Amino acid sequence: MVPLQSQPVEPPAAIVEPQRRASVIETVRVVAWSFIGIRRRADHDRDAVHLHPLGVIGVGIGMAAIFVLTLVAIVRTIAG
Repeated sequence: MVPLQSQPVEPPAAIVEPQRRASVIETVRVVAWSFIGIRRRADHDRDAVHLHPLGVIGVGIGMAAIFVLTLVAIVRTIAG
């Protein structure tokens, strides 16, 4: 008896969407909105597909550092 060989079934081309990575500007925009705390659920779901976790972490740490350094500069200017 000859074993049946199954061929992989690919979905139609119309269903498959190419994976597009978010640009740095888009990642900065998403992280900035999360800093403010205002975000629509639909936007979050759409962006979550395209964002790379390490990119979000890197941009978040960078923006947090800029925020802290800005606060330190303001305090030194006022106090000093």
